[in-house]
Amino acid sequence: MVIAKAIPLQKMKDCCNGLNLLIDKLLGVPHNWQMKILNRLFLTILPLLCLICSAQSDPLPQRPIVIGFDPDSPPYEFVTVSGTPEGLNIDLSLAIAEAMGVEVEFRYAPWYELRHQLITGQIDILSGVPYTTESSSELDYTPPHARIFQSLWVRKGSPFQSLGDLEGRQVLVVKEGIMQRYLTQHPDLKIKAIPVDTLEDALRLLAINQYDAALGSTLSGEYLLGRLQVSNLEHSGPPLLTEEYGFAVKKGIVRCRR
Repeated sequence: MVIAKAIPLQKMKDCCNGLNLLIDKLLGVPHNWQMKILNRLFLTILPLLCLICSAQSDPLPQRPIVIGFDPDSPPYEFVTVSGTPEGLNIDLSLAIAEAMGVEVEFRYAPWYELRHQLITGQIDILSGVPYTTESSSELDYTPPHARIFQSLWVRKGSPFQSLGDLEGRQVLVVKEGIMQRYLTQHPDLKIKAIPVDTLEDALRLLAINQYDAALGSTLSGEYLLGRLQVSNLEHSGPPLLTEEYGFAVKKGIVRCRR
């Protein structure tokens, strides 16, 4: 356990410069969702930068830090048609890396593969992770920089407007994701989970009249529907879950805590 120490003036300036870089990056990206969380970032990213900059033990590896991300989580993190990683989490990672003077390498894979890669040491950091009590036994989390919401997705005009309407029905979920675990923890709902690799896969199937509903991120779903030009789907009712969302590393190697 490392105790936070007084931060030298130059290191404090470096941290503040890092925050300025972060703000510049956010202001340069035309997504209004970034501005909504900017105030929260002041309260989370600056302490994180200062703590990392002031630590004297466990030096950073002399190689690029490998950051794993889910390409199916727009607008937080995704891959463009040219194969370039983009999104809020990518911008945050690049800004912090620039402030610290380190190189980063991004690798993407489905969520269930990323978690295995982190635990086995193939990657160093996960850039976008919802906090769960179950995962806290394996992961250490930074302070959250956002909250994400999970919703019920249905075809327009569907009779299914809540989880209670879906007893005995087949519902698409992201493999080993939050909502698959939720259904596993609530067998009383009597919903048959149909796991797929990505939320995009789930929405595509639902849009062509396959299965009864889907469960997944509200904001990512809205983004994907626009990108896919799908007009026959909508999310129904209030969010099913609200989760704190941030960065994570393998348990026991990080000095900062949420």
